[in-house]
This record gives sequence, structure tokens and C-alpha cells, in this order.
Amino acid sequence: MPHSVARELIDRYWDYSLPVNPARIAERMGIQVVTESDSSISGKAEITPDGAFISFNPNDAEVRRRFTLAHELGHLALNHVTPSSPCLRDPSQNFSLSNYDAKESEANRFAAELLMPAKAIEILIEKRDITDFSELARQFNVSLLAMEYRLKNLGWIR
Repeated sequence: MPHSVARELIDRYWDYSLPVNPARIAERMGIQVVTESDSSISGKAEITPDGAFISFNPNDAEVRRRFTLAHELGHLALNHVTPSSPCLRDPSQNFSLSNYDAKESEANRFAAELLMPAKAIEILIEKRDITDFSELARQFNVSLLAMEYRLKNLGWIR
């Protein structure tokens, strides 16, 4: 389900330029993107009477900020955050592979599809013959580790 929700948003809001801009997609959805003053967390998704917000830690590396934005957008798009459960804070450990929580896992899968759409990866690999991990990671502006996991999950590598 996270993949299909991400694909719906990609189809509706993505301008087809790389790297995918999660902040622009959020803003096109009417979600406000702001920096987080609490440096102990990477991101936060919340719904207030003033609307939906995504916060991120501006001190994190750019690839981390992008993933955090996509991850928090996933929490909103997947209805993990609702008016009756209005806030979800993500400390850095929530992004660790050793931490398993169903909602966090879903938000991570959503973020991977949003930032590295399967169709775009297929085009770069099959049509443009880009197979170097670092070049693919550069094209999508994600970490090498994120790209490696994405390629494994899509069946491009073992």
C-alpha cells in the first residue's frame, strides 16, 4: 500500500524532474514545510487547526533531510497522522534499520518510492544505461545505502 499511495502522489504532483523534490510535492498538496527547532528529532508530521505541517531538522545532511521530508509526507499520506492523532515525532533512531515499527516501515517504503520512483530507475538503467550506484544515487540525490536498498527491493541487484 505505501508504494501505491506514493505512486498516486507522484502521478498527481511530480514534475518529472530529478531529483524528486518532496518539499514541492508537499506544498502542492497544501502541506506546509518548516524547519524543526528541536534538534533531537529528524522530523515531525502534524495536523493543527492551521493545517498540515512537516518539520525537518535543518542540521541534517541534505540527503537525510530529503528522506525525512518524504518519510513525514508518508505519515500524512498514509493517515498515520490524523486530526484525532495529530502529531508524530521521529527521533533519529526511527530511521535505523534495527528499529522496527510498522508505521515507520510503511513511511520508509513510501519515501523510497517517492524519492526513487521505480519508473524513473527503470528508465535510467534500461534506456540511459546508468548502472553505477553512485551515479544513480547522485541523479536521485539520495545516499548510496538508500539507493542500494531500493535497487535490491526492485530486484535490480541481489
